[in-house]
Amino acid sequence: MLLSPDIKEVQVTEESQNKIQDTHGRRSDTWSSIFWQFLRYCLVGGANTVIDLLTFNVLLWCFPMNNLLVLVGCNSIAYTSGAASSFFLNKYWTFGKRQVERGLT
Repeated sequence: MLLSPDIKEVQVTEESQNKIQDTHGRRSDTWSSIFWQFLRYCLVGGANTVIDLLTFNVLLWCFPMNNLLVLVGCNSIAYTSGAASSFFLNKYWTFGKRQVERGLT
């Protein structure tokens, strides 16, 4: 075979083929991991909306009122409860496993 002096023939060994397959396997595992993490993130967002609405409605049911400032206060409490649940669920459930895998706990 004629080759120019700058081009060298590359010999593909079994070890290099295994490395290529391992890289492909890790890449598909990464995409699978990202998909499930995104799904958990979406579920946490939905749960936070439910927590916010339930908290606000329970507060209105327990303390019926017509005062605008009290309604804003109830809404603030409900929003804060949703934000707090979002923080803890995302920290420990959505993103917590990934930090453990990296050894960053």
